[in-house]
Amino acid sequence: MHDLRGLDSPSIVTVRYEVNQRQYEISETVKRKNEFVKLGPVSIGQIKSPAMESAQKGAKVLVRYRLDDPGLAILEKNEGTLVG
Repeated sequence: MHDLRGLDSPSIVTVRYEVNQRQYEISETVKRKNEFVKLGPVSIGQIKSPAMESAQKGAKVLVRYRLDDPGLAILEKNEGTLVG
């Protein structure tokens, strides 16, 4: 997996996976989730964090792929807002 570069440029994660003794590789932009910061009832900002639990090199992630074409796949927990 590639490193997380932050909000100024999109972070790309590359994952290698195996189905039926065949290797595949996909790359996706890491999506971000928003958490709003409030002071009482007033929103004063937001914190953005990776939608995936771990996007560090060597981390295990879940990959969803089509049974009839395992090369078509997405990262399971990579849902959120694209920032970059």
